[in-house]
Order: sequence, then structure tokens, then C-alpha cells
Amino acid sequence: MRAVKLYGPAVALAMLPVASSLAIRKLSADNESISDVAVDMANPMYATKASFDPAETQLNHIPESEIPFDFKSVGSEDQDCLTVPAYRQDSTFTVGPESIAFGEHPKIVERNGKYVPVCVTIVSDSIVLGPVSTVSGDHPRLVQRDGLPTRTANSDEVQNGPKILKTVPLSEGEGPTHLSTIYYDTASKTRNEVKPSATSIKKFAGPNPMIAKAEITGGSTIKIGDYDFNALFETPQAKAENAEPTVQATVNGNGHAEANAANGNKRVSTRAVGGAAATTSSTSAPSTSYYATVYGGATAKANSSSQTYASSYPNGQANVSSSTYASVYGSNGVSNSSESTYASVYDSASNTVSANGNEVSDPPNPSGLDGSDLTEYITFSSAESSFSANRTVILDSKPTCNTVGNLFSGISSRDPSAFFKEDSLPLNLPRGVMKDSSIHTNKFYNNLILGEQTNMVWTYPYGFYWDKSSKHGFAVQYSSPSSRINGKKNSNGAVSSFTYPTHKGDLVFSASELRQNQSYLTVKDMEAMSVAVQLSPEGYNKTNNIEFPLVEGMGFATAIYHGNMTLRLSSEFTITSLVQENVTARSTEMQKYRINLSSGAQWIIFLSGKLSGFQLSMYNGNIVASRPADGLVVQAAVAPKERRLDAYYQLSAGSYVTGADVKGSIACRDVQYSISYTTAGSSHANVPIIFALPHHLENLSQSTAKRYTGINLWSTTKGEMRGLLTNVLSFTDTVDINVQFYPYLSGTGTSLSYSPEQIKQIRDVAVAELEDIDVVATILSMESTYYIGKVLDKYAYMLLVLKDIVQDHKLADSLLVQLQSYFAVFASNEMPTEFMYDTKFGGITPTANNGGDTSEDFGTGYYNNHHAYYGYYLHAAAVVGYVDNQNNGDWVGKNKNWINTLVRDVANPSTADSFFPQFRYFDWFHGHSYGRGLFESANGKDEQSSSEDYNFSYGMKLWGKVIGDKAMEARGDLMLKIQSRSINSYILLSDDNRVEPADYIPNKVAGIYSDNEIEYNTYFGSNVSYIHGIHMLPITPASSSVRSAKFVEEEWTQILSKANTDSSGWNGIMALNQAIYDGKTSYDFFASKNFKRTNLDRGQSRTWALAFAGGVSRF
Repeated sequence: MRAVKLYGPAVALAMLPVASSLAIRKLSADNESISDVAVDMANPMYATKASFDPAETQLNHIPESEIPFDFKSVGSEDQDCLTVPAYRQDSTFTVGPESIAFGEHPKIVERNGKYVPVCVTIVSDSIVLGPVSTVSGDHPRLVQRDGLPTRTANSDEVQNGPKILKTVPLSEGEGPTHLSTIYYDTASKTRNEVKPSATSIKKFAGPNPMIAKAEITGGSTIKIGDYDFNALFETPQAKAENAEPTVQATVNGNGHAEANAANGNKRVSTRAVGGAAATTSSTSAPSTSYYATVYGGATAKANSSSQTYASSYPNGQANVSSSTYASVYGSNGVSNSSESTYASVYDSASNTVSANGNEVSDPPNPSGLDGSDLTEYITFSSAESSFSANRTVILDSKPTCNTVGNLFSGISSRDPSAFFKEDSLPLNLPRGVMKDSSIHTNKFYNNLILGEQTNMVWTYPYGFYWDKSSKHGFAVQYSSPSSRINGKKNSNGAVSSFTYPTHKGDLVFSASELRQNQSYLTVKDMEAMSVAVQLSPEGYNKTNNIEFPLVEGMGFATAIYHGNMTLRLSSEFTITSLVQENVTARSTEMQKYRINLSSGAQWIIFLSGKLSGFQLSMYNGNIVASRPADGLVVQAAVAPKERRLDAYYQLSAGSYVTGADVKGSIACRDVQYSISYTTAGSSHANVPIIFALPHHLENLSQSTAKRYTGINLWSTTKGEMRGLLTNVLSFTDTVDINVQFYPYLSGTGTSLSYSPEQIKQIRDVAVAELEDIDVVATILSMESTYYIGKVLDKYAYMLLVLKDIVQDHKLADSLLVQLQSYFAVFASNEMPTEFMYDTKFGGITPTANNGGDTSEDFGTGYYNNHHAYYGYYLHAAAVVGYVDNQNNGDWVGKNKNWINTLVRDVANPSTADSFFPQFRYFDWFHGHSYGRGLFESANGKDEQSSSEDYNFSYGMKLWGKVIGDKAMEARGDLMLKIQSRSINSYILLSDDNRVEPADYIPNKVAGIYSDNEIEYNTYFGSNVSYIHGIHMLPITPASSSVRSAKFVEEEWTQILSKANTDSSGWNGIMALNQAIYDGKTSYDFFASKNFKRTNLDRGQSRTWALAFAGGVSRF
């Protein structure tokens, strides 16, 4: 019988992924050699002694061939850990180029699949302890354990050192106090122990590192130095009564644990894991060692006079008495046992199993508090589990048919500071940036609020910039295909990039009153698709200024002159002619001019306002007005090739757009939505000209399509645009509601079928992937918000497979508890990097960048790619909620509000939500998100992972489904459909693409896609697998909605099948992507006996790969 350890209590090394052959025993109180001691990092109240068997574990004898390149340092035979050279760089400890360090301080490294403890040399006066740390400098007053500061002995109590520093708990029975410090006195060469005084913290780490309030013998104050943690203990509670020190109560999760004992009872222990209640009680003197454990929303009761163990898994009840062991696995099961029995229930029905007599299988030893063995073992054998692989599994997704009148109703108005502390990103904005509401961080105009504010922004089809030092105005330029600059050619003959010149203003709007040091920029009214810019000679001036509304798709470059501002137009080129032309309107209300430039460009200008006696003329190479004109509207556009088309511009001249909003409704699959433009001014038509992008044209409503003027202009990176005389772009579309939790290929059915052989292999792989893994610790060991999300979601997909496809409810529910435990860590803000609500920009961000290092955590604190990162968290939450709902749990209700803040941070749909900007990332005009955050960029905003873009929409859709938010679910469906159209127009380039330049199409993907440039590359390397893979991962049921089978086959045949790939995680991503058009080949890759786990990305499991490829392989 093979035991797979999924979860363990605090007294074992369950939080560390150590080798399974590592022997652990309790540290005795006598003076043992310090080198024999390894600290249990999971629970600082216990220490363990490690004993290694070199022949079995190979911890001390690693063959030269297995030592990674440039990592040659190994421990000698008398060391219990490997010596690893470490150096400090920007407060980061670096451990060897080929090591994976788990945790905030390298405690364990992975070598060729083996987990090895490390000794680390650190130069610091404040450290996070590894198993053994050599310290130089002053004795550290505080050490960090699981993210919390813990006091050691005061430095003045330590003599001559320490040179070797170990922290171990006080002896059992002395209560929860500070950690003592054991050190060697280098002068006397003796072992010493300093025990600090005063009651301090009891840290119940366990599988879920949360804090529990302990009231022991009258109730002690929980403090560490000046750190008062009592405020954290509002929900989880633990109570221990009785003077006996061995009475213990522990909470892991939002549960209640209570232990009551009297008359000398020993080892009365209660533990509640994940929204549960566990109670133990006894009143008679003979009571010894009874233990109750709860997993999930269940109850376990142990009532006994001797050695009783009760364990209840999700939503079951276990009642035991008299030297018994009872377990419930599944939902609503009941297990009752008595008279030295072992009884179990393994199903999801309300079944009752009562057993009398001895069972063949012995239960785990629950003896408990002496540390001998409290690890729960979940064993997999036909004798113990109801699971059977000898069956065919048939599944059918259940699409949701929603009818929603307003797709953009608000999610919530809850103050996010209820869940995350308030703080402010230390980024100073230029003085002219006005915070009318939450400031957008990922919009086309962000260059105008960052740095010198002089980089370009693009509204499509035009680009704009502030000419701050030369012409002292606001410039507009148009980039035609003839100005495109190509990069070098790739091996397949395709150009590697293309871009356009910047800061080549065709026209610069200015005024005679603006000059050097008298030109001030104000940025205000920052909205999802628009912004307003003002130039004035004396800072922000409400009277004398030039106003520039910038709105996506606007057909005119518009400037409104207010007060005493005299129009001046200039150009980066030579203005060769200025010709006034007749208009049908009275000349006192409108004037029209044609301007020719030395570049060959030709522009038309319309002036609207009170124009009596007003005239433009040439002066010193510039165009100047004869006088100021308060309220003057100046509008410029590239002249159409056919002059007859000028009439459409004249019809709209005088009207200009100031903003845009999105509206929509859905009836099951049929959706209607629109981008409605707000206008000002007046014109003959009283509507503006709006330019539509190529992906818009695919589903424009007939009424909107009829507004086409015949005017076309080119965008920089989105092909040719069409001019429409309209104030609304209305669309009709059909969404694919068949995209659900299960594997799915677009255009196929929703039913899945798995053979017994497939079920067995998927389950065997899942068991192997979970073996000896502490899921919570593994997730938290990742070094960034991004990787934590990827690994979290990896296990969420495994949970889904185990629950619904493999249907091993026992294993699934155990994994569910661990994922719920992780979310409890996030909810309590005990992540490796604390999160905050940023009051400056209105967002939920990690605090990693608050020290000023913008590169830390991939710039997440500066709003880089929240949509790409948080999409993993949302999908994982959706799966956890989905499974918990099956178990009749209440996890969703308890966690909905704080998880919704992540949705609101990325995709708040309503301007009524004042805490977050509307749609921070997703751009409804462009049809995709922009990932670059608060960083200047010469080429504007960019998208570097289209697949992680739509992965957020997918995760949001499922989360909406789980919480019953129909608008959110339907909005996710609509975003997926729009992303499919946009991404296939501009980023995934099939052979029949007619949008992007023909000499770039053979690359098949855009690589880094930005407003002014497309480059066949990534920010982290130029390998072909990187460039293509970053637009694939993760492969999900939503992938084929965007990545069509036709495109995937073209990409594979033309590029990927010929590319040189190393043995890395990108292989697994590309192989699973192949399942979209060739499921059998993909499945065979992952099912192979020779499969190497190095082919898996850290966010990908072989379990999900087999389930996905196996599920779609029949189509």
C-alpha cells in the first residue's frame, strides 16, 4: 500500500518539500551538538533532529555529473546540509544559478528532482533563518518565520557571538514564549542557551500558516516586541482550558477549535482546517490522547476515555468513542464507530457506516503532541477507496444561458480597504496631472502623465505628442505605410519587426502666447477611452488655454482655443502652401484651408466659431491667426485622395468627440453592444467622423455600417481603418456559451468521454504529481505574484480533473482543502509579498515595488500585467468555489467580496465604482488589453501575452458563474468573443490575414505588439518557443475560441515543427497547444512512458495536459 502525504500538522516538516527518506525525531532537552539540529520552519514551537542516510538520500554524495553547471559546492559527509554560496544584491539573496530556492530565504533547493537543505552564508544583521545560518555582525533581535517577526534573546544576553545561530523552542510545558537562542561561545567552546522572558506568540503554522488566538491558563497577551497581533484574531479562534500545558487548541482557516479537559487529562488536541468546527471534551481522569480533525465545512467530535481519533473530510460527520478511529470522505457522510473499531465513509451520499470489531487496516497514529507522528496519510488502494478506474467517464458541460439588460452594471461598492491595507505607490506624477477620480494606469495616453510627458500617444488613426521645448505646442502626425521602417529579415524571409518614426508632427497646434518656459501641460478627465489635455502659458488656467480632447477613433485632431489665445500652426516639415477654400456655411461661422507639406502630405483644416474679421496667413514659416477668438474650434484631418470626400468632413466639422462609453445587453448567445461617443459643438450633421478598426467591421450593425463615408486611413499597427459619419459604433454578435470548466474545442460538442485506461493513467499521474508535495508551501515558495498565480492555478486544474473527470473525490477533497488554505493566506494578507489598496491609482497591488525598485515582482506594483497575473487567481478561485459548491460548502460566500476586488482592479465595468478606474486593462475600442503599466514607452502601450489576456476573461466568466453574477459571466463571454476577433486580426497571423503587412505574416505571431511597433521577440528572450509560447499559455477550454485549429496547424507546420527546442517547459506548452488540431498526437506526447517532467512549465501539470488532450482527441 502506497501512502501519499497530502497534508500534515505543524509538528512535522510538512511545510517543507523535503525528501521522503528524511528521518525526523523530536529534539531532546539535553545538550546535543548544534550541527545535529535542523529547525522545523513550519512551526517555530518545535525543532527536529535530522538524520540522513547518504546511501539512500544522496544528500551528501551528489555525483559530479548531477551537479548543475556553475553550482559545484556540496556539503561534506559530516554536514547535514549543503553549503551554498550566497550573496546579497538589492536585498535579494541569490543562491546558485541552477537552484530553485523555496521560501523567502533559501531553506531547501531542488537538484535534479531531489530536495536538499542548504547552509547559507549571509552578511546581515537581520536575517530569515535557514536550517543552518552562519552570521557575521550583530546578533539579530528579530528573525522571520513564515512572514512574521519572532524575537530571539536580546543581543546583550549573548556573549561573544553568535558564530552559529540556531533558534529552537523552549522545553515542552513552558508555554508559548519567545524562541531561545542556542549558540557556541567561541571563547569557551561551550554550548549555551539563552532563554528570553515574557509571554509572546504562539504560531500555529500547520498546513495553513494562519494565526490563532490562544487563551492558555488565564489568557496571555500576544505580542512580539512592539508588534501587536491581537487585531488579526477577529475570526479564527482557539481556546485551551485547563492548567495542563499539553492541552492544545489550533485553528487553520476560518474555523473554531476548542479543547476542554480536566482532572489531569493529557494531550487533548483539537484542530480545525478550513471553515470548520472541531471539538474535543472529556471529564474523566483516565482520558489520554484524543484528537479531532476537521477538513472543510464539517464537524468531528471525539468523546472518549482513551485514545480517540476522529477525522472528518468535507461536509461529513465523524463521531468516535472508546479507542476508535473514524473518518468521513465526501459530502454529507456520517461515520459512527465504537469498541475499538475503524470505520470510513468514501462517497458523496448520505450514507452511514457503522463498524464493530477490528478493521484490517490500521489507522494513522494520532498520538500527537509529543511529535511522534501526526501526519495524516491519505492512502490509495482498492481496499480503502471507492475509486475505481475500470469505467468509462462521460461528461457534458452545462452552458449558462443568461439574459442581462445591462452588461456593465457594477460589481460591488465595497471599500477595498476592508480587505487590504491602504497605502500609496511611491510614484510622483507631474504637477499638471489632475486626479479627478482613480487614475488609469494602462491606457493609450499614459505617456502624457509620466516622466517628461513628451512621448507619443496614439488615438488611431493619428498620433500625438507634446512638443515641449521646440514649437511649444501639441502635435499631430499621421503615419502612412510608406513611412514604415522594417527590421532585418528572419530566416523564413519575414521581416523581424516594423515601426514608424515618432515626433514627426505634421501639424503643431500652439499659440503666440506659448513660448519657452511658458508652456504648461494639464492632463484631466482620464477615462477608459479618452483624456483631455490643455496647454496654457501660466500653469493650469481655466481662462486662457488650448484644449485637446483625445478619444480613440476620432476622425479629427481638434483644438479648442479659450480666452486670449492666438492660433499658431507649425510643422516638423516645411509648410509649402496654405490655401483657403470655399465652404457652404457662412464664412463668419466656418472656414476651410488646405495645407501642403514638404513631406508630400496634405491636410485640410476647418475653423468653427465667431470668425468675423478672422483670417489665417503665413508668417516666418508658420500659420498664424489675425486675432484671438475665444471658443475657436480648429479641426485637422489628412486630406482624402478624392476631394469629393471632403464633404463628409465638412458635414461633421464643428462637432468633436470628448469621450466614449460602452453599453450592452445579452439574451443567451445573442449580444448587442456599442461604443457611444460623447460630442460637443455643432455641425451640419451633428455627428462626428469616427474611424473603425478592421476587427470592428466583422460585426458592425447594419445601421452603423451604412454610415461609411468612403474615407480610409491607415493605423500604425492595426491595418486600414474606415471613416464612419456616426456618434456610435454598434455591434451585434454571438458568443460561445459552451466555453465552461471542461476541456473544449470551439465548434465541437460539449460532451467528453474518457476510457478506463485514460482515467487510470490520469489518476496515476495526479497521484505522482502530488506525492510528498505541500501545496500551500509550494505555491507560496514562488518568487513573484505571477508565478504564485500560475502554480496556484496548476493545482486548481488538477482539482477539477480529480473531482469531475477522474472522480476520485477523496483525493480531490483533500486537494480542495489545501487550495482553500492558500486562499486563506491571501485573504489574511500573509502572502510572501503583502498586498495593498493603492489610494493613488485605485488598485490592488503587491507592495514589492514600494521601496522604489520598479523591476521587483515584474513591476506588478506599477500595474504591469495585472490582467495576465490575476487571471490565474480568478480561475483558481472559480474552480475552488465550483468544487466547494458541489460539497455544499460556503467558501464562495465567505470569499466572494475580497476576490471581487481583483476583478474590479482589472475590469471594473462601472464608473459608479469610485474605488477603481473603469476597465483598467481591457480596451473596448482595440478589443484587447494593454499590459504595460506606469512606465514610459517610445512606442506606446503594448500587449505581450494575448493568451494570458483572454485567460483573464475566461477566469472572470467562470468566477461570475460560480458567484451567480450573470452580468460578469456574460461580460466574460463577450470579452472572449471580441478578443478572438481582435487577436486574430493583429497578433495571431493566419495565412489569409489581410490586416498586417504581407512581409510580416510568415512570422505567424506578432511577438511584442505595441501601438507603434510590432516586433518578433519577447521581453525575456528571442527563442522561437518563447515568442510563440507566450501567446499560447495557458492552454485552457477557452484557448480554441481564439486560437483556431486552422491557425494552430499553420503555426506548427510552418514554424514550430522546424524550430530547435530544448528540454524545457515550453515543450509541454506547445505540445498541449497542438491538441487544438491534433489531440491524439498531443495526448501520446504526455502519455509516453518516456515523458520528462522537465517538459512541463511550472504552471502546467501533466494531469491537466492528459485530461485536456484526452478529452478533445476524439474530435
